[in-house]
Amino acid sequence: MRLTDELRLSAAQSEIWTAQERAPEDPQFNCAGFLDLRGPFSAELFARAVEIVDGECEALRLLPDPVHGDDRSGVPARLAGPGHIRLETIDLTTTESAEAAALAWMEGDVATPLRLGVDKLARLALFTLAPDRHLFYLRYHHLLLDGYGQALYLRRLARVYSALAAGQRPPRRPFGVLTELADEARAYAASADHYADRAYWWVLMTDPPDRLAVGGAPDQSDGVLRTGPETEVAMRALRSAADTLDTHWSVVVVASLAGYLHRLTGREDFVIGLPVRSRTTPVSLTTPAMLSNELPLRMSVSGDTTVAALATQTATAVRDLLSHQRFRGEELYRSVRAAHPDAEPPTVIANVIPFDEVLTFGDCAGAVRQLAVGPARGLSFDFYGGGQDGRLGLDMRAAASVFDESDVDGHRARFLAFLEAMLTASADTPIEAVEPLYSH
Repeated sequence: MRLTDELRLSAAQSEIWTAQERAPEDPQFNCAGFLDLRGPFSAELFARAVEIVDGECEALRLLPDPVHGDDRSGVPARLAGPGHIRLETIDLTTTESAEAAALAWMEGDVATPLRLGVDKLARLALFTLAPDRHLFYLRYHHLLLDGYGQALYLRRLARVYSALAAGQRPPRRPFGVLTELADEARAYAASADHYADRAYWWVLMTDPPDRLAVGGAPDQSDGVLRTGPETEVAMRALRSAADTLDTHWSVVVVASLAGYLHRLTGREDFVIGLPVRSRTTPVSLTTPAMLSNELPLRMSVSGDTTVAALATQTATAVRDLLSHQRFRGEELYRSVRAAHPDAEPPTVIANVIPFDEVLTFGDCAGAVRQLAVGPARGLSFDFYGGGQDGRLGLDMRAAASVFDESDVDGHRARFLAFLEAMLTASADTPIEAVEPLYSH
């Protein structure tokens, strides 16, 4: 390993570093998922593909180096050489309930806190359940990767394996490098775009609304409560409603969440946290890293707001937010609190995750399954879009220090009922008339 003077944690990574340092025993920043691989498969070729992609993906070889850090320039990082993260192979073919055993192993690993600057921050494991059934597990600290970065890594892994399986040379490395990302970040911080983004957010949040009160009695424990992700909401019906409203299905679910929150609380002015990838350049769009951001989606909803008007407002608000997505949400709220000390980030988060897909590894299909996508500050609605004939996925996550299980289950059931009612309501239906009705 060598210390690279110009490689330091980004603004997004520094925020995670600080949060983890404040709670070193908290495993919430562990992110993980697995590929459910079904069909003809070569573990030997897969190990070779992992070795190749490991040499290409700097993010999984990044180690923060706090010993050499200082308050002025931030935390530097050491970049390990290829082979730093080795693929573990675990044969469960003779194990009873092999899939359950593999999942229990994964859950135990995800729940283990990682020590920054000490532990390896990524782990790869391949479970063999049967000759034609494998699970590939990827766990990493959120400081290394975000969901988009994970998708880049897995897609590249699929392409490399497929090339090897066909006896071909893997396609050219598509990834950018972390120093290029750092150069772009420095250029953005001194650019007119940064100042324009800051002005936009300052105007939008000059008079911030109060946080939504949607929680109940705390669970009196640390950690994250989870539900889902299976639902009965058909993607075909969701896309049909989106076509009628001339928008995207993701706008429909976020608009429905805004309508639900108005009906639940009676509030007409509120914000929903919207995680975004914060990637607008060719380098950022091709480099696995941690760049994701969360920004406030400010909504104005009254009882007589129609379904069509709410969809239009949501689409416009999302478009404007994405136009200014590189400005860090943490920086925004620090500025807002300078004038409004009680201002806090949103209670409710709408997280649209478009990476729930099936990847092809030669003749083997690998379905992506998420286990942990990062910390839950409040109540997070994580939406996964399935295929045309599939179902919407909704994974509910909540901070156990704020919500209890009945809270989360109740929100899930009520929201899904409201969403289904939204999908069958006419465009000119007022939100107050969308069934089912709930008291505030």
